[in-house]
Amino acid sequence: MTQGIILAAFGQPNYIYMAAHLAASLVSDNKDIKITLLHDHCIGYMPKDFYQFFDGFKEIKREHLYHNGKLDPGFLKINIPAYLPYDKTLYLDVDGLSLKDITPVFNTDKD
Repeated sequence: MTQGIILAAFGQPNYIYMAAHLAASLVSDNKDIKITLLHDHCIGYMPKDFYQFFDGFKEIKREHLYHNGKLDPGFLKINIPAYLPYDKTLYLDVDGLSLKDITPVFNTDKD
């Protein structure tokens, strides 16, 4: 059974930077953790040095980013199941920082 974290960064380059910093903090406490980044065109702003912190990248479909003609983060969040690369997935908003190994969270549910 695979497990990993999914982050979504889109709309503005600032979110790409936040995702990269969060991923770096997650990896600093667990080198084996898998992290996939959902992204839009802003991925081009991410420094190449930060690619090492991600296990995979998936481009977000435009139809999941926009709802009624407006960028809608909530609409993307309800469509995240379309992008899940792991059997057990933890979604985190990118405006955070990890202070210790987060993998014990995967063991809190009852299969």
